[in-house]
Amino acid sequence: MGLISSSGHGISVDDTLTPLLDPDTSYWSDSPSSDVSDVYLFTHGLDFKGALSDFNLVSGPMPLPPRNSLGIWFTRWINYNSASLRSVVAEYGERSVPLDVIVLDMNWHTKHGWTGYR
Repeated sequence: MGLISSSGHGISVDDTLTPLLDPDTSYWSDSPSSDVSDVYLFTHGLDFKGALSDFNLVSGPMPLPPRNSLGIWFTRWINYNSASLRSVVAEYGERSVPLDVIVLDMNWHTKHGWTGYR
């Protein structure tokens, strides 16, 4: 179900099963209350910006991913020493290709078949 509709019909968002934040403890509840309904009805017609604006009032603004997560990631499942990793970074620089993230944490977890944790 979507929030806005090209036909202009009202769209409801049922948030009843979403865990609730306990105001006394500031922890999320394990299970939402079954005796309470939490439904929002957005009837903005074709005012899509108004619908999104009002939805943000209820839900808070949508967080944006960090800029570096949208760029180039480098990872290989081999052990690198300092010199070999510097060589990789230098090659990206020589080719004028921006390198945003290097992932070096693949060999620490136990592998079963393809991958997995134990």
